[in-house]
Amino acid sequence: MILTAVIAFFAWVQWRTTISNNKSTTGQTNKLIQAANIQSCAAERNAVAAEKFSKSAEGINTHTDDAVKKLAAQAKSTQDAASTAKNALVDVQRALVTFSGTSSGEQLTENGKTSAIIISLPWVNSGNTPTRRAIGRVDFDSTFGAEMNPQKFDFSDRKNGDIKPRQFVVSPKGVATATETIPIMLFQVAQAKASHLYVWGWLSYHDVFAGTPTRLSEFCDEITNIRSSKPDMTDPTSQITWNLSLCPVRNCSDEECSDYKEKTSGK
Repeated sequence: MILTAVIAFFAWVQWRTTISNNKSTTGQTNKLIQAANIQSCAAERNAVAAEKFSKSAEGINTHTDDAVKKLAAQAKSTQDAASTAKNALVDVQRALVTFSGTSSGEQLTENGKTSAIIISLPWVNSGNTPTRRAIGRVDFDSTFGAEMNPQKFDFSDRKNGDIKPRQFVVSPKGVATATETIPIMLFQVAQAKASHLYVWGWLSYHDVFAGTPTRLSEFCDEITNIRSSKPDMTDPTSQITWNLSLCPVRNCSDEECSDYKEKTSGK
């Protein structure tokens, strides 16, 4: 009885500590967002005020005293400095999500044989604030024979099923992981150099700052150097690993992506 009570006590202490830590982390994140927004609003107010003064000074007669002209120039400099300060603040604090890569997965078995591999495709937020209204999807395809032709390759959503993009949040310094279930046959054919196996995806999201554009991150990789610890890749005890090699296209962010307007329209 005493031993049971001691174990229960320590379990309760551990649970309370976990709850406390979670609340502390959430509180720190909320304070950071609040402080960042206050600084952003202040910078925005300075920029607007400086812009109004600069415009009013532009209408002054050209023969006006040099002191007024200098004041107008100073106002323009203040406007530029305020805008630069706001942009710098957003760049430092905003959510910045990129694909981090993967080299292994979970093997699915049917009738004692590996039938498919569930690969994990993690999105990592290296920023100091969370995403807002993030949606995205991932896909895969195999080209038999020749490598990908970037001009003709079909990147449409979604060739491998009817799953719709889902909305989620990527926390500061956090990870959101998508998955794809790829038939083992495609790994076998790619390992035999008879085909090229590709995975790609996109993620559009907003940051916590008002007035900023919709963000977009895309990736595309070929699954290469596929290895199996046993000759029979369908053996459930075989360890299967691979490398990722960048595609010639679709590794980009924001306006660098050729389909930026298509992916972010209305989001």
